Amino acid sequence: MKKLIYSVVILLIVSLVNSIEGFAFITDDILPETQGIIDGNRAGANFQSCSDEIQLEWQGQEDEILSQYYELLTQDAEGAYQYFDNSSLGLDRNTGFPYNFVRIKDGYVKRQPYTSVTDIGMHLASIAGAYNISQTNKRDALYSIEEILDTLDKVETYKTEVNGKECEYYFNYYDFNSLSNNNKFVSSVDSAWLAAGLITAREAFPELENRINPILDKMDFSIFYDDDANLMMSGCSYDEDSGYYPVLNSETRMISYIAIGKGDLSDKESEQLWDSMSRGKNEWMGIEVVPSWGGSAFEHGMPALFVNETNLSPQGLGVNLLKAMTYQRLQAAEKGYPVWGESPSTDGNYDYDEFGTKAGQTAGGRGYPSHGIITPHASHLGLQVMPEAVAENLEKMKKIYPDSFTDEKGYVDAVDVENDNVLTKYLALDQGMSYLSLANALGEDILKELFTGSEEGQRIAEFVSNEEFFTAQELKDEVSRSIDNARDNLNKGKWRIAEVLLDHAEILNDTLGLNENMAAVGDLRNKVGTQKQQELESLYQSGNEVFDQENYSEAVDLFVKAAAIDTEYKDVLSKLYEARELLKQGETQTDSNITSFISFDEGKVGDHVIDCGAWYGSPNKVIEKISSSDEVLKVDYDVPDYGGIWFKLVGLDKIDNYSNIVLSLRAPDNINELKLELKSGGRAYTYILNEGVTSNWQEFRIPLGRDGFNINNPNFIPDEFVITIEGWKLPYSQREGTFYVDDIYLENK
Repeated sequence: MKKLIYSVVILLIVSLVNSIEGFAFITDDILPETQGIIDGNRAGANFQSCSDEIQLEWQGQEDEILSQYYELLTQDAEGAYQYFDNSSLGLDRNTGFPYNFVRIKDGYVKRQPYTSVTDIGMHLASIAGAYNISQTNKRDALYSIEEILDTLDKVETYKTEVNGKECEYYFNYYDFNSLSNNNKFVSSVDSAWLAAGLITAREAFPELENRINPILDKMDFSIFYDDDANLMMSGCSYDEDSGYYPVLNSETRMISYIAIGKGDLSDKESEQLWDSMSRGKNEWMGIEVVPSWGGSAFEHGMPALFVNETNLSPQGLGVNLLKAMTYQRLQAAEKGYPVWGESPSTDGNYDYDEFGTKAGQTAGGRGYPSHGIITPHASHLGLQVMPEAVAENLEKMKKIYPDSFTDEKGYVDAVDVENDNVLTKYLALDQGMSYLSLANALGEDILKELFTGSEEGQRIAEFVSNEEFFTAQELKDEVSRSIDNARDNLNKGKWRIAEVLLDHAEILNDTLGLNENMAAVGDLRNKVGTQKQQELESLYQSGNEVFDQENYSEAVDLFVKAAAIDTEYKDVLSKLYEARELLKQGETQTDSNITSFISFDEGKVGDHVIDCGAWYGSPNKVIEKISSSDEVLKVDYDVPDYGGIWFKLVGLDKIDNYSNIVLSLRAPDNINELKLELKSGGRAYTYILNEGVTSNWQEFRIPLGRDGFNINNPNFIPDEFVITIEGWKLPYSQREGTFYVDDIYLENK
């Protein structure tokens, strides 16, 4: 039996430069042809797993709150949809496919012409959503879908026989130029997202049935089912290497949904698959959750964009999503983040990384790590269960980080709140999740109704509706625990955590009609308000004091924390913006005191570098790429003895004009020691960096003197800089791996 593993798609990060053009939505000629189909397919009403003690009220609660934020959410939706409809942003007009990602820098759009089948599935469903909430017309919607289908007919596919039937599958990634990809892997879950998009488009536009059904019929998902493990495999390729998806509560449950819904598995196989997926529980701050793999928002909430889990499984997957989103809020409250929402997204280095909460199984129940990378799509997924908290969070993000949203592009992929940095990158996957969440919120769960009302969706609903993770009494007990824990945290001055716990108790009680005694909540809310006001005034006062002292970095931090409590308090936002601007001006002045001789901006190596390369011990091309998308150098190394990278330099002054050499390094695999060398005419000066290069970015400032590079010749002019890994000094486990180098510069005296 194959080894049990969990597969996570790592997105490739590369870019090209393109200009940005304007864009306007077309909203004429809106036709309501699908309304009869929608009204006839209210699948959520056909299955009810609620106990007699619980009366489901999700939709009633949502409608009242969403109406208050209709303008905000409409603006968000219009921005998010432009990724899929604007050829100057995320849409490739030659193929009709969306770009996998786009980065905006200095007014330019940089992208690499490739896509994934998940991106295509998100695009198809987004078109259906845009039509049903009047953001595009039928003519244009049909044209866009047919363009996608035409290109799908042209791409390279994997053809094989399954159960005596000729089948055809799509590879995970496609290059726009070749309509193929060197990696011939067929991902099961990514194929499932494509299928979900196709089903949704077919239900929204029945006239496309004859084009879409043959594609779906050829994708027999039983090829991914392992009848020994009774689990779905992560995929297949020419080398037949694949692991399993053993967790029910993850985005990967979509492959099980599709395999069951299409009828590709027998009744027995479907039941065995469903029963074989794990459903353990975690508890944090008194709140129980059935965890996902990493505790990220998209694992918990992405399948619910299509399958109406909140209605079908209110005591199972539905309420579990609420709990997982509460974990998101609690984590931000515990860490003091101004906004919340963590999920795999762009990281601070413009790579793609995994982030999550304790609502996950990895690392002993701690989930994926948290590094203050807040992604809007995590909030948008929460619209399904806590729309008011989500709307307030997104509104706060726009005000505290005004560059995080524009009408023309929507939200950026993420904000690095620990470093006060807006990450201007856009991913088709994340924009898709945001848009589908918004389309459901604004369109009365239109996409859920379309998908769940399909023939495939009805088969899935039978399984989901029988899923119950928590009894009514367990949920009532959790309400009481949340109130008690809120009281305890208030006594410790932790009002942020207390506020989230009180919100959780009220949302849980109200949406599920638990009828618990909530008399104590009002008094506790008053105490929260008192502590909030006291801290707000203190932060604002301290912010002004350090601002007057021209300590703008600390002022930004204090004003952000104050604005996170109340963006309308006095002039806190204007003071925040002013402090940021003055800090930026100060950094610009500081930049004039440095000589940047090795820089990876725009894919260049710097004005003072005439050549660079790698030598010995690096047979797999040590310099993997110099990328204009993330502006760092990625080095893959394999050094049994020693090896390194070198940069030939020109045009620098004599070393006596400089005080320090500064560089930033990160090594996911950790490197205990690196040797750095400055050379000229055969003479070399060495510094051994043995402080340890870890998975976090670190800036190393090395003196050009006795305590660093002990250069005894003031007229020495460096013409080469070398980074060497001495493999013989390292354990075998550290002689192969990856490290990253950011810009290297000399500080002027």
